[in-house]
Amino acid sequence: MTETKSVRWGILGASNIAKKFIADAQSVDGTEVVAVGARDPERAKAYAQENGIPTAYRSWEELAEAPDIDVVYVSTVHSWHYAGAKLCLENGKSVLVEKPFTVHLRDAEELVSIARERGLFLMEAMWTRCNPLNRELKEFVARGDLGEVIQIQSNLGPSAGRNPRLWDLSVGGGILLECGVYPLAFAYQFLGEPERVVAVSHFADTGIDDQTSLLLEYAGGASASLTTSVSKGVSTPHHSFGDVIGTGGWISVPTNAFFPEEYTIHLSGSSDPIHVERPKVGNGYTEEAAEVSRCIREGLTESPVVPLDDTVGAMRVIDAAYQQVGIKYPEAPTLARA
Repeated sequence: MTETKSVRWGILGASNIAKKFIADAQSVDGTEVVAVGARDPERAKAYAQENGIPTAYRSWEELAEAPDIDVVYVSTVHSWHYAGAKLCLENGKSVLVEKPFTVHLRDAEELVSIARERGLFLMEAMWTRCNPLNRELKEFVARGDLGEVIQIQSNLGPSAGRNPRLWDLSVGGGILLECGVYPLAFAYQFLGEPERVVAVSHFADTGIDDQTSLLLEYAGGASASLTTSVSKGVSTPHHSFGDVIGTGGWISVPTNAFFPEEYTIHLSGSSDPIHVERPKVGNGYTEEAAEVSRCIREGLTESPVVPLDDTVGAMRVIDAAYQQVGIKYPEAPTLARA
């Protein structure tokens, strides 16, 4: 039996979300988490010990320059995604960037350009698209079994006060970037990039959007209605759904459309809905880690499951929404060069 080539991971940013990813990645055959780097050396050391990581680097630069790392997972706050990913790409590392890919469209385009010029793997950590049930639904719709898709409806709203950074504009806070990317990803996998975007937002006192609705219009008349909100306590924790409506029936994802564990297909002319349930494995990041490791092992520079063109296309939608409602983020910070 041929031994699976090990893919060695580094973690940039000692974050809470990365702890869940690390636990799942370590369960994937041929995947090792070998290092973590943080701007606070003591935090990196404690984080490595807590999560069973062999090496703690004293800075992001040391991590990016390390010779024994194949791919880096960038898990910082939103505003630092661009700088962290760029640093790693410029040092010849493949990169998985936590969502949202970047805060600004131009930064997303630049990262993709660097990766393609250098032949390096790059992917947004959009676990929604790596989810097995979501992939089944995409294949079902692509076969035409639902007829022509004419409408998408999706919502995600976390409970208020879930995380202080959500309310901080300087670190890329705001509900569109934090949660709105998930309904957008849900719609994007079925309908692609829209021809027209209509956005409406409500703003909190801190300047972030605490409620945003998107209406997307597509060639041929299809549309998507996407909502996300954390305002005035109207949201329940992770209240989320997704509906795909076609000329031959509809699909309902009643809960957790950002990472579905069940769905029901209703086909026109049939009285027997198709219901499928499959609980997530671990924290839900197993498939994402496995997909990245598979791509790197096979020499791919991007994943067919989470294509870079789709990531940039979604950022174009977000950028259009920014311009319409007046969301203005500061320039993404950059790392000082010696």
